[in-house]
Amino acid sequence: VPFKGYVVGGGLVPVSDLPDICPDEFDGLGDFVFLTAVSGQISGLGETTVDIYTGIYFSDIVDGDDVVTLRQLDIYTAANGDEVWAYSTSVATWVPNSEGGISFPSQDIIGIESTICGGTGRFEGAEGSYEFLVRIDGTVLEAWFDGTISTVGSRGGNGKK
Repeated sequence: VPFKGYVVGGGLVPVSDLPDICPDEFDGLGDFVFLTAVSGQISGLGETTVDIYTGIYFSDIVDGDDVVTLRQLDIYTAANGDEVWAYSTSVATWVPNSEGGISFPSQDIIGIESTICGGTGRFEGAEGSYEFLVRIDGTVLEAWFDGTISTVGSRGGNGKK
């Protein structure tokens, strides 16, 4: 079934606790992890909130290089509380900020492939993938995505590690 939508929101809130979802591929998300909350309309979910956990390993940041690898876990929560879980890896341009951390200048990050790795309720055991475009403008994040998700409730298991 189609998995399409548009979400918008903002903020980069540092976090230390990560959700226990998705693949064994991620041994943590990084040395610095932040949460961005967005919301919007998603096919099959309706009005949806999305918690985006994005991590960076400082060892990935090379002096003089303005590109960093981002590891991401996403939790899509439908109005009824059912969740869809996904993960991805992408790259983005960064700049140092005055607080000794990093900031992301306005940019488009295109062609990111995400993998759906489970969920709760009617999305328990869901599988699928989608490609998305992310636009960062200051602390505002917009994302458009298009892909597919396995038939609701068609698989067993919960997708957890």
